[in-house]
Amino acid sequence: MAQDDHRRTKRRRHAHGLVVRAKQCIPTMMRKGLASIALLMSWMIWKMRNECIFDGAQPLVHVLVSKIKDEAEQWARAGARGLSVILPTTWDVH
Repeated sequence: MAQDDHRRTKRRRHAHGLVVRAKQCIPTMMRKGLASIALLMSWMIWKMRNECIFDGAQPLVHVLVSKIKDEAEQWARAGARGLSVILPTTWDVH
């Protein structure tokens, strides 16, 4: 038991160290953009969850992705400068 706790603590410290080093290497605006997209994705997943539970909607991944893209573009136009840095100029990957 104590050995498992020690391993978990060691993994947490290692993960924390990786995050700290990554923060130091990533430019500020890109870091802000990544933080914004993480929040946006969580928010949109939560909203879709609520639509499924309360409105009987079907959880469709392509609909969720489309909504996330649209919302990210709106956030960027509204002034989320970090998002402007990380969003592609086009979503077309073909």
